[in-house]
Parts: sequence; C-alpha cells; structure tokens
Amino acid sequence: MKLLVPCVRLAICLVLLLAYANGQAQEEKKTAYLSDELAPGHMRRDLGSLHQVILRTHQDPYFYTNQAELHRAYQSTRKTCGTAMTRLEFAEQVAGYLNTLEDSHTYLQYRSLFQCYDADTGRYLGVDVLASDGKLYVRKDRDHLIPAGAELLTINGAKASFIFNEVSKFSVQEGRSLTGRTRITELLFINFAGFYVPLGQHNTLTYKPFDKDTIIKVTHDALTREESKKYYKQHGEKKEIVSVDISQADNMAVLHIPSFSSGKRRKYYRKLDKEFAKIRKSEVQNLLIDLRRNTGGQSERMETLFAYISADTICSPTNIIARQSDLSIERYDKMVGAFAKWVFRTFGKHSEDIHNYMTMIDLPNGTSDTVYYTLGERVKSKKRFKGNVYLAIDGASGSASANFAASFKLNHCGKIMGEPCLGPAGGTWGNPAPYALEKSEISVYISTIRFNNSNEFLRDKTAVTPDIPVLLTPKDLALDQDPIVEQLKAMNGKQ
Repeated sequence: MKLLVPCVRLAICLVLLLAYANGQAQEEKKTAYLSDELAPGHMRRDLGSLHQVILRTHQDPYFYTNQAELHRAYQSTRKTCGTAMTRLEFAEQVAGYLNTLEDSHTYLQYRSLFQCYDADTGRYLGVDVLASDGKLYVRKDRDHLIPAGAELLTINGAKASFIFNEVSKFSVQEGRSLTGRTRITELLFINFAGFYVPLGQHNTLTYKPFDKDTIIKVTHDALTREESKKYYKQHGEKKEIVSVDISQADNMAVLHIPSFSSGKRRKYYRKLDKEFAKIRKSEVQNLLIDLRRNTGGQSERMETLFAYISADTICSPTNIIARQSDLSIERYDKMVGAFAKWVFRTFGKHSEDIHNYMTMIDLPNGTSDTVYYTLGERVKSKKRFKGNVYLAIDGASGSASANFAASFKLNHCGKIMGEPCLGPAGGTWGNPAPYALEKSEISVYISTIRFNNSNEFLRDKTAVTPDIPVLLTPKDLALDQDPIVEQLKAMNGKQ
C-alpha cells in the first residue's frame, strides 16, 4: 500500500532537528556526550555488527557498488577505529562507511547524535546557507542581522567554509548525486554547526554584504533545543502543505509543495484539489510545480500529483523490490497491528496497493520479491491542468521528489528547470528500518525496499538533470528573486 510504504523520510529527520524534545536520560544510565571517548574494541564490535546487519537487511547493498568495494570500505573503517576516538569522530566514520552504498535512505539517525549534543552544550544558530563556488552565502537569518546574499565568513573565529566541509561528512547522496550531497549539507548546517565550533548564548559572526568588500561583525544568539521550539512556534514561517501563486500578467502559476510527508493525508488531497481548481479558474497557460527542498515523503501523495497534469495513467513507482529481514519485520509490526492486517486482508483484496503491501509484509524472513503497479491515480478530465507544465527541482529534491522528477521526465510531462536532484532516473530506496549500535549508542537507518520508476530496472547512477539548468546565486538572494520563476517569465514573454 503506497500510503503506508513511504519513500524514505529524510524530510522527517530534518524536521526532527528542530522538533525533537530534549529527553532526560534514565537514572541508571550514564549520559552520553559527543565528546565521550570510545574504546577501539567497542567501535569495531559495533562496526562489525552493522556490516552484517546491512548484508542481511538492505534490499541490494551492491546496487551502486560491489562486494569488493563495500568490503574494502568496511576494512578501511575498521582499521581507522584501531585507536580511541570520540563518539562524534566514530559517527563520522560510520557515516562515511554508509555512504559507500550511495543510498540516501541508509544513513545515520541524526536524532541519536542530537541526544548527545543536547545533553552537553546543545545550542543552534539560525542561519540558513547556500554553498556556491566554495563559499557560503546567507539564504535567511533567523535574527535578521545578516542580509540575504551576504557571504558568511566566520563563526566564533572558525571559517564557515571549514565548518561546512566538516558537516558534509554527515550528508547523503543517491548514486552520483553530488549536487544533492551539497544541498543536503546546507539543510544540516543550521543544526550541525555547533558540532565543530563551540557555541554559547552569544556568538560572533563575520560577513561581507553582497557585492561589497566590507567585513561586518555581528553578535548572534544561539538557542537551545527548547528555546528553538518556542521561538519557531511563535515566530516561525508557517508553510502551507500545498500553495499556489498565480500571476495573470505573466500567464503562469507556481504550485509549491514543500514536502510529501507533512500534514494530514486528507488535508493534503483536499488542498491539492483546491489549488488546482484555482489554477484552472485563472486560465493561465503555464504551470510550474516547485519541489525544491522537498526531501520526500509518501509516494502515494507524489503519484496523485500526476493525475492533475497528465491524461495518461502514470505509476510511480512501477514496481517495488522488497527484502524481508528481522529489522523489516519489526518495522512492519510497529506500523501495522494485527487488527489493521485483518482489515487489509478482509476488505482490501481487490486493491492493488493493499495487495502489494500485504505481499511485502508476508514475505518469509530472508527472501525478496517484486510487486508491480499498473493502476495509477486518476482524476476527472475537468480537474486536470491542460497547459504547459514545468518542474522546478534542486539538489535537495529527494526520495519521492526525485522519483517524481524521474517519472516526469520518462513520461514527457514537460520541461524540468533547476539543477540535478538527489537521485537517478531509475529510482530510490525506501522503508528504512532503524538499527542501534550497542556500544556507541549511535543509531542508523537501513533501507529495506527499492522503488523503481521503470520495469527496465535502470542502474545508471546519474542524477535526474534539468532540461533548462538554472542555478540560485547570491545575487538572487540579495535581490529576493526566484531565478527559475524569472527565467520562466522571460520564456513566456518570448512566446
């Protein structure tokens, strides 16, 4: 059932960076810190267990690599762990080993790191950045002290570019999605910076305003987790689950979907239908679907979007390869109880989604199977947009968004604008199962299924690339303009 088989929830983990509440450690258990020193034997034991669990759990650990390469990565990491290191340093090693799989859905569980960080200093800057040409530029400053487009130089004396490079160790990629790795690092930077530079309540930041050489120093507050929650609850910008901007003068509409996972399912479908009604009523001839920084969510929500822009039935994915293991069984049991399974089996016999979902749940441990999808989502013809459709993506368009971009291109739905996304045309991984490393108290996620966008089972590593490349620049930030929207306006003006 696609509703209950979401693409990996990288988006959920990124939201948890701000939403996670600082929990209290059990009295009988020693509080874990990122600076704690771990013994070589403990690290090697954790690494060995992780390696074996990946081989038993991951749907295909050799999809983008091979047995020899993965084994070399394991042995190299194990050798590095021959001397004592901090929990943070070991987490970096684990992240590097996991990235050998080139699977953005098999990665460190960030929450386990933040539990350690929050137990210690645990403060966070509110500066969102853009990485461009080896430099960092401010997208948005929570405290409105640094203007958009300014080059961020230092944080408490440490070079911002150095901190960014360190944070990138925890980023992910899917296949050869190098742009995606950079954009995910940008999303992580706002919360990971404190791992690599001490942050107090008040911090000194330096920057250069856009197109100027003057260096300006500001005092910027870093908030605790609880303070961040309170601040964003009171002052945070509320993002609609789906929203549309319509410009009659430019003969275009921009449909924004920041996530395929946030908000209630029913609300998403109602809002999607409502916004398309607005677009049709406006009679504009050009529609831009904006999935930039949409890191994924439920594949069913993503697939439904096709029904509003195409007369053809588009299935995305066309098939799912599932592998059963101890971890996947535990995951299914937590998601679907005995009563829900009875309901699915009793009343969902004629539903392709439910039948396929139950097939995956019922797989014997240690086996794999492929389920196919032929019945895509449909809406009445009068509800469809029948003009020109464009898709905006960036490197952080991952998981369900990457699958949408791939299927959008494979089915010739329109032109893609922006930059390569976080995933190849063939598909992405999904349904990550959590696994805790016993000695280091670090947790990871391991993919258990493979989403394929074609029954040809494509293995090309190349990320989905735009038909019309458009990059976000510091100048765009400074002028508060959207380069893709501006490009589309210019294109419409020439028609």
